[in-house]
Amino acid sequence: MYWLGYWLPRLDDSGFFPAGTAAFLQLFDETADLVREGVLQTNPGTKYPLTEIQPAAAAAESIDHNGKVFLVPSSPR
Repeated sequence: MYWLGYWLPRLDDSGFFPAGTAAFLQLFDETADLVREGVLQTNPGTKYPLTEIQPAAAAAESIDHNGKVFLVPSSPR
């Protein structure tokens, strides 16, 4: 994800995707299809309110956490 800002602008000129539609849109459509087909799976993980930053950080750093750890403005877990 950190390199997306670098690589996405270069996809249109890469020749990897057919011309005519922005490569980013084609990539997004292809990824969405893989999620719908069950090839790629998502796991949203646990949500922590901003007041619980320390437990959220501990959960994110733990070896056995499952999914992303999210900080949300005001929702409890």
